[in-house]
Amino acid sequence: MENNTLEQMHKVEIYTECKECIFHTLNSPDDCYLDRLNKFTDKEIKEENGEQFYRINNRICNTYRTTQWADLQQRLEDELENSEKLTYYELSNIVYKEIEFSYDYIINLNDSTRDIELVKTAVFSALNTLIQPKSIVIVKSVDAAMSSLDLFRPFKNIKEEYGIKVSVEVVMDGGSDENKMNKAVNRCKAQYFIWQDDPFVLVTSEFIEKINHFLNVDMGRFVVLRDDFFSIYYRDAFNMVGANGERKAIDKLSELSTQQNADYLIKQFNTI
Repeated sequence: MENNTLEQMHKVEIYTECKECIFHTLNSPDDCYLDRLNKFTDKEIKEENGEQFYRINNRICNTYRTTQWADLQQRLEDELENSEKLTYYELSNIVYKEIEFSYDYIINLNDSTRDIELVKTAVFSALNTLIQPKSIVIVKSVDAAMSSLDLFRPFKNIKEEYGIKVSVEVVMDGGSDENKMNKAVNRCKAQYFIWQDDPFVLVTSEFIEKINHFLNVDMGRFVVLRDDFFSIYYRDAFNMVGANGERKAIDKLSELSTQQNADYLIKQFNTI
């Protein structure tokens, strides 16, 4: 862990050159159909074969796409018997769909919770967001009032209906939030995960879209995003520090961010 920093999770000797990107329109190096260049501060103009373009330092532009990608999208469109050439607007909608906020949703079940309808409402609210979670994990301690069977039964057909797995994880070795978080995150595969405590406040499309807009339109970054009811973690950052009974992951990441002059990576939801 000594060799890792929060900044390195976003800056690992990487760069993006706009020269072959289809959204770089060639009229000038500043032209970007997606209006991203003014959001990258560390960039420089390069020239090759008489063509000027920007090199973006220390960031990957996740909307960089080549003509080969555009040709593939056109072929897929043609297979649907739509022979019209895809416009830049249509291509931009495709690329924004490809890069949208990728997250798993973890429900931290309170030991005293007995109302399965409350859990069902939370799960189905997440399932019906416009940007759906990759998976949903309900995590509970072995001492929780609600049994695993009670929790699993309402969601046994969710995978077939929504294509999203709902799993139940039981923590045997102490029901602390830290132990439960470690157990649940092992099930996560997406880039981020949302951790939600009781009482349940519903995950909505508006909530998820605000995060997506911050990351992919405003080009913002965070390793932890918090409000009164949710914590959203960048999963690689969480895995770097973990959580244990002595110190919470959020406390470790907050301390690291201060030590590394990266306080901006720990954010409150109302600031984005």
